[in-house]
Amino acid sequence: MATLNIVMATDENYILPIMVTISSVLSSSKSNNYFRIYILCTHELSWESRERLESLRKKEKRLEISFVEIDDPKLKTAATTAHIAVASYYRLYISRLIMEDRCLFLDGDMIIREDLTEVYNTDIEGYYAAGVKDLGIQVNMEAYATYADYLGIPSMESYVNAGFMLFNLRKIREDNIDKRMIEAISDGYKYMDQDIINKYFYGKIKHLPLRYDFFTEYYGSIDVGKMPGYSEEELIDIEKNASVLHYTGFFKPWLCRRMKVNQIWWKEAEKVLDKVTYDVVKKLAEDFERKSDWKYILEEIDGAKKIIIFGYSQIGREVAERLRKYREGAVVAFADNDRGKVGGCYQDVPVVPAKVLCEKYPEAVYIISSQNGYVHIAKQLNELGVDSRRIIRYIHKDKYYYARLDEEYTE
Repeated sequence: MATLNIVMATDENYILPIMVTISSVLSSSKSNNYFRIYILCTHELSWESRERLESLRKKEKRLEISFVEIDDPKLKTAATTAHIAVASYYRLYISRLIMEDRCLFLDGDMIIREDLTEVYNTDIEGYYAAGVKDLGIQVNMEAYATYADYLGIPSMESYVNAGFMLFNLRKIREDNIDKRMIEAISDGYKYMDQDIINKYFYGKIKHLPLRYDFFTEYYGSIDVGKMPGYSEEELIDIEKNASVLHYTGFFKPWLCRRMKVNQIWWKEAEKVLDKVTYDVVKKLAEDFERKSDWKYILEEIDGAKKIIIFGYSQIGREVAERLRKYREGAVVAFADNDRGKVGGCYQDVPVVPAKVLCEKYPEAVYIISSQNGYVHIAKQLNELGVDSRRIIRYIHKDKYYYARLDEEYTE
């Protein structure tokens, strides 16, 4: 019986998704492997959350779960993005915390559909890790024309996603590369630990086929022959043949059931979550779906005399255009925290600091168009005296959303 060392990182917010990912690992296993799963967390992870994960071990003899706590003051000041938690940095510490020769790291927003034995045994002698070229980077390579210079690497063509990686822990320790990566946490890279891994592992990352880290964000949008960075063989039937479905993007499956590909996650969730928990998650998803519809926005602004859009961006301007069709003159201003945008104007609608607007329009309704900054902005508005009932979140749906949408749902 072979043992596969698998590492995952979490905070309180990802316990249920991680349970579903682990369940999919076991469901897809065709061999008699033993899975030793290390959960990277802080000592603050609740007893209830630990018990939920431990419940999996009690049901499966091939499974062992260990909690590995991280306590580094450096993480308290680490730069994060609005939708990626500090727990993402935990993977930089793996070689110090887990004294194995190799391990497979999995993000908690994945569904595994293939036995992991073959990829786990990939020859990585001389490499720090093996991973898949980041699909989002490859599809939008033009937008990252100068990003390699920002990272200090020759090119972005070999840049990998850090969600599914096979780490050569022995070599990382031998070369003491982990020390340099951890020191770089305070440098504030845009994509956090993923940028750090690509920078310090550059030239020593073995590339795995796309099927081991397929972004469901692009489900229904793959154009064979027009996606540089991958072979035609990799792209043909990738949606059907993907070994690892990575639920990247905003519409996570536990938030939205309307996508065809998200239904795969829900089927696995039904296996592992008890009925009460499953029904609660389903109810939360239904609420999210309802609030993501334009109909909800229109219902919420009904009767509002003054509307302010927080976020002077392309999306914010699109929201203003749509509202103009329903409520001519209702949008009185844009708010934005970028001082460089203040003073701007779009079709006679000015960009004004939020504090000024809160004082001038005390009863206005705010629509937050920022896709990643909602929590921070809502808190800011609350502190300025805006009641939460007058704050609406606009959830943008792009072409990739509609490409994944199940036929039964229409806008």
